[in-house]
Amino acid sequence: TVYAGGAFPGVGGAARNCLPALHAAGSGTATDWNPDLNSTVRAIAVCAGTVYAGGDFTTVGGDSRSRFARFDLPALKRYDINFQPEGMEPPFGFMPAHASPFGVGPSGIQFGWN
Repeated sequence: TVYAGGAFPGVGGAARNCLPALHAAGSGTATDWNPDLNSTVRAIAVCAGTVYAGGDFTTVGGDSRSRFARFDLPALKRYDINFQPEGMEPPFGFMPAHASPFGVGPSGIQFGWN
């Protein structure tokens, strides 16, 4: 699976607001997953069975989110409602690590977790 982020309403004719998951093998078409973010995704990280997304969005699937969301793999049916870090403001950048944990930071502020 390939995850794409940006400011677009869909891919290949499928409505997938700002964060589609695409089939990596074969056609590259959108999977059934549709988290429905209301604005731009600027950063994506996949780490330890979890997809993290950061950006300008303030809702995920119609529910309020503060510009940062976490989705557990492989289900990806819903975002993690218990994950709501405070004070996350764009711009976002994910810093890859050689292993879990990794860091994510708004405007150059960094923090990490396991």
